[in-house]
Amino acid sequence: MNDNTLVIIKSSPYKDTQAQDGLDFVMAAAAFDLPVKILFQNEGIFNLIRNQDSSLVNRDNFIDFIKAAELYEIDPIYIIKSDLDKYNLDLNKLIIESNIIKLIDKDNLIDLYNNFNHILTY
Repeated sequence: MNDNTLVIIKSSPYKDTQAQDGLDFVMAAAAFDLPVKILFQNEGIFNLIRNQDSSLVNRDNFIDFIKAAELYEIDPIYIIKSDLDKYNLDLNKLIIESNIIKLIDKDNLIDLYNNFNHILTY
């Protein structure tokens, strides 16, 4: 196991700054070539929905960063399958390409966590 970090985004995109803070951390880590991955969980999955307009709530739009995740070697992006079902979403409604998404079962979270030295939750 390498010295790597998993960032869990549980916050919806514009409720507060938690999701933005988490994505800022990921971007900073990736800029310094630190191994980092993202898991979108619970309401955090709303960060991935297409056609969001952040100007309505006076916030920065971080959609472009999420779309550029593959360039920063942040792929795969982990999503819990049951969260898609819970919020009646499918991969076609998300802003990222399905080829960089890795769906995981909630029952396998511990196995995922065991692959990382550091886990941060936003």
